[in-house]
Amino acid sequence: MKIKKLSYLFGLTFSTILLSEPIFAQQAIWGAVGNNQIWRTDVNTGVSTFLTASPFFGQVNSLAYDSTRDIVIYQEDLAQAGIGTRVRMAYYNFATNTHSLLSAPSLNTRTFQAADGAFDGTNFWYIPVGTDDLTRISINTVTNTYTAPVIEASVRNNTEAMDFGDIEFAGNIGASTGTAPRFFISGGDTFLNPRLAYYDFFPSNTYTVTSTDYPRQIARNFDTNQFYGAKGFGTGGQLFFLNEYTGFQVPIATLPFEPSDLTIRPIPEPSSALLLSMLGLGCFVRRRKDG
Repeated sequence: MKIKKLSYLFGLTFSTILLSEPIFAQQAIWGAVGNNQIWRTDVNTGVSTFLTASPFFGQVNSLAYDSTRDIVIYQEDLAQAGIGTRVRMAYYNFATNTHSLLSAPSLNTRTFQAADGAFDGTNFWYIPVGTDDLTRISINTVTNTYTAPVIEASVRNNTEAMDFGDIEFAGNIGASTGTAPRFFISGGDTFLNPRLAYYDFFPSNTYTVTSTDYPRQIARNFDTNQFYGAKGFGTGGQLFFLNEYTGFQVPIATLPFEPSDLTIRPIPEPSSALLLSMLGLGCFVRRRKDG
């Protein structure tokens, strides 16, 4: 009787520990320059596979992952597709493998076009091309609408027409209140003056350069707080781990296309669920044998 009881308790405790530590696979989701394709790269294996193509034909820019709805929000560049001068917002739903176009106020390229994008759980943030204006819109995927853009800050006090590569929300980590958002920004006033920096709204709206290396695209895994970067080489690109405060890069994979933008999607590993099932079965068989 003692042996059976000890075996049962050990199996139950071990299973509980595994459940509290889920294993996640990291997928880098990125758009391809010059077409309407979206690709994904397994961060663990470095293997890239075609994910989907936007049915709206324009180049996919400004990708940002919404973990609550498991969707990737993106911007479609109509000018790149040769079918207009405006841009549109859309999103891709992983569960249904469908694209949905968002309707909104009239948006033109001067005030809205961007190569960057970040999502904080409620708002989509970007910096329009040729400006330093950190801009916010609110997205409602229930009604498929979003609000008109609101300029929240000029990160260089309107002293530069920035050639921004990307931005990423880094959490509410500034100021004593703990509610001040910080954004990491890759870019510079020219291609010859690149930089990686972060911008704090509080306490004094500061722009701090952390590296003069230029990771063209940046993304953050919100579960692990790990930053990633990507850059292109004309006919291809590279994905790498990124230290956001030093710019240090560790290569992960070679990409088949130059990336237009980058975001990270963490998903549970199927193998972890399988392991838990096997452990449960093992405890059951042991109890029957001892009985």
